[in-house]
Amino acid sequence: MIKKLSKSVPPAYPDWVAGKPTPYAALVTTFNLLESTTKRLEKISHASRFLRQVLRLSPDELLLVIHLMINKLAADFEGVEMGIGESLLMKAIGESCGRSMERVREDQRECGDLGLVAMKSRSKQLTLFPPQALTIAVVHNGLLSIAKVKGEGGQGRKVSAIRKLLAAAQGDEAKFLIRGLEGKLRLGLADRTVLVSLSSAMITHEQELSGKMPTTAMLDQSELNLRSVYRFVTIDGL
Repeated sequence: MIKKLSKSVPPAYPDWVAGKPTPYAALVTTFNLLESTTKRLEKISHASRFLRQVLRLSPDELLLVIHLMINKLAADFEGVEMGIGESLLMKAIGESCGRSMERVREDQRECGDLGLVAMKSRSKQLTLFPPQALTIAVVHNGLLSIAKVKGEGGQGRKVSAIRKLLAAAQGDEAKFLIRGLEGKLRLGLADRTVLVSLSSAMITHEQELSGKMPTTAMLDQSELNLRSVYRFVTIDGL
């Protein structure tokens, strides 16, 4: 069960304009917080705080945010799978950042994390003009299109699409773009933890609209309700 949340804790990422696209940087800020702790309750708190912000400012993008948090781009029955091979990702990183494959491989051997390699490579790349900031919708659509590429010349089209995303990545965004493409976000964030975070965010948001805060009983009941719906959908196959 989850503890009552404090209303005084501000969002980790500054509010964007209500109704505008959710910045990918906001999700990346939360990812970094999730990566920094092994404590489940802290992960729930970080995830729930961000989901409350999405519900308040860009509720129509909540589903896209959840997809990116659990690294699944669509419902399981749609059969969309991520998990691009290392060699293809290395090629995309090298071409996007102007580095040789050997240098990219060398960095990979040193740290064992292609996401960190991409972030390091992007940080060394000079640009005349800052790229347009990535949004949740742009990243989700980009990853989904990459996952669906098939047929002759598919690898080349994948590399081209990955390069486009990386070219717009700023700060730690490249790290999580590549980790997502690889299918390894490395956050220790189980689907169940996201489910609990979502239930907490939804009931808290609902109560805050009335100027209230949820009780512990409300939080617990919200979690039970969402678990029931999740179990019905995933197990009974609705």
